Amino acid sequence: MTTIKYFIFIFLNRYMVLIGKKKSHNKFEELSYYLQSIDESGIISLRANLENHNIVEHYSLKNFDVEVYIVEKEGIGYYLVNEPQLDQREEKILLAILDGLIYSPTTVVSNKQIDVEKLQEDVLKISAKLGVVGDVKRNLKKYMYYITREIKYSVLQVPMSDPFIEEIELVSPTTPISVVHSRHSEWPRLETNIILGSELKVRRIVERLASLGGRSVSTATPLQDFMLHEGHRVAVSYGEEISRGTTFNIRKFPEKPLTIIDLVYKYGTLSELMAVYLWIIAEAKLFTFLVGPTGSGKTTALNSLLMLLNPLAKYLTIEDTPELKLPHKYWIQFYTRPSNYEGSKDISYYELVRLSLRYRPDYIIVGEVRGKEIEWLVQAVASGHGGLTTFHGSNHVDLITRISGLLGQDLSLQFKQLISVIAIIKRIETENRKMNRKIISIVENDGNGFREVFKYDHERKSFLPNNSKEIGSIQLEKARELLGWSKDKLYKEIENRLLLIRGLAERGVYDYDALAKELVKYYINGDRGG
Repeated sequence: MTTIKYFIFIFLNRYMVLIGKKKSHNKFEELSYYLQSIDESGIISLRANLENHNIVEHYSLKNFDVEVYIVEKEGIGYYLVNEPQLDQREEKILLAILDGLIYSPTTVVSNKQIDVEKLQEDVLKISAKLGVVGDVKRNLKKYMYYITREIKYSVLQVPMSDPFIEEIELVSPTTPISVVHSRHSEWPRLETNIILGSELKVRRIVERLASLGGRSVSTATPLQDFMLHEGHRVAVSYGEEISRGTTFNIRKFPEKPLTIIDLVYKYGTLSELMAVYLWIIAEAKLFTFLVGPTGSGKTTALNSLLMLLNPLAKYLTIEDTPELKLPHKYWIQFYTRPSNYEGSKDISYYELVRLSLRYRPDYIIVGEVRGKEIEWLVQAVASGHGGLTTFHGSNHVDLITRISGLLGQDLSLQFKQLISVIAIIKRIETENRKMNRKIISIVENDGNGFREVFKYDHERKSFLPNNSKEIGSIQLEKARELLGWSKDKLYKEIENRLLLIRGLAERGVYDYDALAKELVKYYINGDRGG
């Protein structure tokens, strides 16, 4: 294909749109806008330079003809992507096909997925019009990789698709994008070989992310926080109004949440006895907090605990961004809404917690308490609803002090009486420099203050106590009374639940869906008598 034919094809496509003979497909508008920034500089094709680097790990991604290298050089960790390379001719063909997709009626893209089969049909039709169908068929896998890449997340496609990547961030156009890798926490972040290189390219990527998240971003609205359809949370700053340039941070969430079996036996976040303790406390609807800093795993731990509860109970969750995912049949999910346009109204945590009482749920779960919504949550717990939530803080004293400051004198006193258990979760460094998330302490209200019932012993590298008879918990006694159990029944339940989760781990039942089915059987067929 000559360069002249390529430009004639693009010109005719765009001219037909201008005179109204052909309509541009709305779902490709952001791609059209993005292509303006790559017409001159070309498509970025990533190549891993392994010279003088120590290879730590090497793997390929499912459904992608790419390789990922985790390497180390002078103590710094790198995440290097190796994509199939494009020569000049292939790049011109690729740009022409992408342009043809933009200016041709098509239904290949939905808001959530790409119809790969239909997309391939359209690609071959366009390449036939260009007279390059032979070239495309010979390297169809390569062309389809780049076409789907450019339709979705462009150069971010690999880290976005890598199940081991937890976070993707960019601090400036000339700085390499960095990632947080779940299997290589010895490095706080890994530097990638993805460099956008210009403010224009960063803006195009951010505009596309916002579009995929149902938002718009501009110098008039330079701050946005939204969620992509996969559940990933994105925060962006646009232009130079509030920073040196456009930036973004993407917090990825797994398609299936981690289960309590994962946290106990795979990651060592808590002991099996701690898991059973929290399970019984939550089942008795005692007011429970998970406290920790950003990225400590509070939401993950909360989700895994909620999965253990009765599948026939009614749950109502309230979040600013929907991160919790429950298998329960009677689950209502609320989330806050900021005002995005003139005439729209903010819907806050406060309003949603107040509304939740009208639904009469068994449990009200607030993703994270921050403000006056705690007033209604306290009242909900006081009226018999189960209450679980997370809090951004460092310890139980921090929690009590700051929450009490949000409440009036009477409600503050009621809150201190109602709160039952506080689990403190943090990221701690292991001997091999890796970072592990652990519940380092569980404290409970004993009526006169708070006492520690579980802790992580850093010297022994274990959780204490590890014997159910050594717990000595006042709140477990309270849970026993609320559940109508005898003392013998309480100890029997603890042992039965320990046997249950051990057995599930031994059988390899870690998966979210598989565990949900096992728990349904447990509640239906298990000994639930008093």
